[in-house]
Amino acid sequence: ILLLFLRSWRATVVIAAAIPVSIIGTFVALAAFGRSLNVLSLAGNLRGTGVEAVAEILMRLGVTAVTRKDLDAAERYLREGAELMLKLSGEDHIDVARARNDLATVYYQKRDDAQAEKVFRQVLATYVAVLGPDHLTVASDHLIAAEIELGLGDLAAAEEHARTALASREAALGAD
Repeated sequence: ILLLFLRSWRATVVIAAAIPVSIIGTFVALAAFGRSLNVLSLAGNLRGTGVEAVAEILMRLGVTAVTRKDLDAAERYLREGAELMLKLSGEDHIDVARARNDLATVYYQKRDDAQAEKVFRQVLATYVAVLGPDHLTVASDHLIAAEIELGLGDLAAAEEHARTALASREAALGAD
């Protein structure tokens, strides 16, 4: 195939020889430095995707900590992951909203309703900016915000979130 594209025996032989020499050289260098292919692959992937990979890892660690019921660790990982996502993507990005949504859920599970409400407000603002007000995700998060407002004792705010959730749902699905 190389010969068809290059139309030169000499260039084909050079390239055909370079590939196995590079692979063998890589394995020799790995062995000389006590590294494995897995470490090299991991390092390449992390460098290739940069800080975004670190943010995703933090988010996954946070979710894993939630399943282990370690809410303090979950809060730490999710907060750091959300901050990193914000620095990478900016305020109006769906990944930022998802990261903050996970963080707000942890605050809610920890019964820190004031902090959960603050973060859910940011989540809602981002979802409305990115997805529009007539989206089921927006409706769902308004219901969560209503529940938090109830926990804080603000019945008027809870009612407003519930009405907004219903309006978003009806707009997204069509009125029944």
